[in-house]
Amino acid sequence: MSMSRRSFLQFCGGATAGAVLSPLPWKLLDDAAIWTQNWSWIPDTAHGPVSYSYTTCSQCSAGCGLRLRLVGGAPVSAWGTAGHPLNNGRLCPVGLGTAQGPHHPSRLRGAAIRTGQGPADWRLVDTDHAIAQTGSRLADLVARGRSDAVAILDMRPGRALSTQYARFLAAAGGGHYLIPPSGPRQAASLFGRLTGTDAPALQAPGWETARVRTILCCGNTSPTGISPEALLIMAAPNGSRATSQAHRWLPIRPGTETALVLGLTHILRFEAPRGARRELPGESDDHPFWAGFQALVRTHDPARTAAVTGIDVAELRATAALLAGNGPAAVLGAAPGDCCPLGAEEELAIWALNRQLGCLDAGGALTMHPAAPTLFAHEAAPAPLDLNQVPDGSLELLLMDGLRPETVLPVALLARKMRGPESLVVAMSPFSAGPARAANLVLPTAAAGEWLDDVTTPPMAGAASYALAAAFVAAPPWARHPAQLLADLAEAAGLPGGGLGRTAHEETIKRRVQALAARSGGCVFRPGEEGSTAVATELGSERLLDILRRGGCWTEAGRPATGLDFAAVTSTDLSGHLDLAGAAGGRLAPHGKDAPDEGYPLALVVEGQPVAAAGCALPPVLNKLYRESNLIRSAGTLSLNPATARRLGLRSGRPVHLQTPHGSARMNLVLDEAVQPGVVSLAAGPCPEDLGDLVFAPAITTICGADRHPVWRVCPAALREV
Repeated sequence: MSMSRRSFLQFCGGATAGAVLSPLPWKLLDDAAIWTQNWSWIPDTAHGPVSYSYTTCSQCSAGCGLRLRLVGGAPVSAWGTAGHPLNNGRLCPVGLGTAQGPHHPSRLRGAAIRTGQGPADWRLVDTDHAIAQTGSRLADLVARGRSDAVAILDMRPGRALSTQYARFLAAAGGGHYLIPPSGPRQAASLFGRLTGTDAPALQAPGWETARVRTILCCGNTSPTGISPEALLIMAAPNGSRATSQAHRWLPIRPGTETALVLGLTHILRFEAPRGARRELPGESDDHPFWAGFQALVRTHDPARTAAVTGIDVAELRATAALLAGNGPAAVLGAAPGDCCPLGAEEELAIWALNRQLGCLDAGGALTMHPAAPTLFAHEAAPAPLDLNQVPDGSLELLLMDGLRPETVLPVALLARKMRGPESLVVAMSPFSAGPARAANLVLPTAAAGEWLDDVTTPPMAGAASYALAAAFVAAPPWARHPAQLLADLAEAAGLPGGGLGRTAHEETIKRRVQALAARSGGCVFRPGEEGSTAVATELGSERLLDILRRGGCWTEAGRPATGLDFAAVTSTDLSGHLDLAGAAGGRLAPHGKDAPDEGYPLALVVEGQPVAAAGCALPPVLNKLYRESNLIRSAGTLSLNPATARRLGLRSGRPVHLQTPHGSARMNLVLDEAVQPGVVSLAAGPCPEDLGDLVFAPAITTICGADRHPVWRVCPAALREV
């Protein structure tokens, strides 16, 4: 048969038209769609009556109230509790996905041993056998008198579980009680040393953000709970959603927060009319610290500050006028959950500017509230030690819980603290993601919502608070209560286990509630009911415990921070924190060690949202949202100004090679006009593993030198296309 090209095309066209008009292909597609919606992998939806339950979110230290929607007794969604004193109905994406937490793809169904560095390099082992081996290692250290090589890293100190950690270390004959680096905790500690008060132990500073009329925020995230009428000023190198929501944005050069704050302090001290200047008691020319600080402020005139920060003189003076004339005003450092904290230099300068603005006056927004050791004086709490203060190579056994830390926890920093490859890092976590990425062994614990936990006062909060995160779903048989896991480890090591275990943990919570019920002035919020009830007059400890289990919240208002002065600071305490060269020149890294040169022409800025950057197993629902919307860029994504990309010959969507003095990695590049020229922005999260993907992500903290410097948000860098 002979067929011409014309007849062949006519045949193909007719066949195509016939296939389109025929019902067969559409029927096959319909059958396939129905089959994929009914195959065995599709989970069964819950059936039954719809009900609601109140509890407290324990995903972070904020302590937001949760309203859970249950179908047939199974939680299906979470909402904010209206009228709650800490979140007033608002909820972050992680809180919205609370019901999905126990079903995360990285959930472990038993103990797991790391076999490699990838997210899938885990091997399941028997949990009892893993506990026995860990206990044997602990018993050997205790027998050799090496209890100082044992440590527990508490991601969220101050809870009832923290007392279990203290008892466990006491049973082991000592050891280190460690806490991860935290910007808010560092700020509170510096404030206590400046005022001569032991702020972390007795009372803690906090901001009544609802009263503040003008806020200057020196960080990547904007504060929560501020009044809608408040004037928000953001000082950040690059544009973001936070800067777009602010009334004013100061696009400072990376690493120049100290210079900006000192320049604003100079304007308020030396350029204000003589009658309008504030006389600050406690500062004198013969005081070692304040004499040096006064001289440093004098050098930061507007012209020099503008040259360092990139903000023109008129904008600096306008910002100072807003802070001074629209009070109460406050200057905030890194917010809780920011991807990496500010340094001591920045925080010291911020506290000095807050004092200049009258935050310690009677009408100021700074308050003092009782810290956990004051509220629960009956407990013997060990003195916490910051992870950065532990000598390198001094630990042989480290236990850490699986909660999300307030800041990104560098894996390389933990590795430096261990003695060698034979050392053991054990994570008590329900997931292989999050902090467990730094562990050699993971012991499975119950997830949030599967056990009773308590939530204490958030860092830098304006009032003391206490709430309970009650269990709303039963824990699976392979998951153990964290306190019971400590008791099992103590038994395996042959240590006395008195005061350990689930029962002892819940008894500690009851004693804490009894202590709160005995305090005068505290109030309790009852969800679903109007108003609050005075604890001392109307409630007993049993009734208070029942309300807290049902999503209530105890609060005690802070007192004005009046009567405090900054005269107690000594030269040996804090003068070393102010690096004069770095503060004057706008350093790129702590103490100016990583100044840019010809080999590193760019300034690398680490940025990330607190909900995703700090490292946690995010709810699976956020995977699709973040990946398809690009609301939060995945870890390892670099953003560059188009002008800088043209100058370097780089193209969007192409992989690039990032080089810093600390390491290198291959990453993806996107162009963003919100990034300053000469600056490259590195997204700190979410990590693909936290979203349930078995994809290896570059070690961002190692590239930025987080294992070498406590402050690593900025470092010099170079880029070239792969």
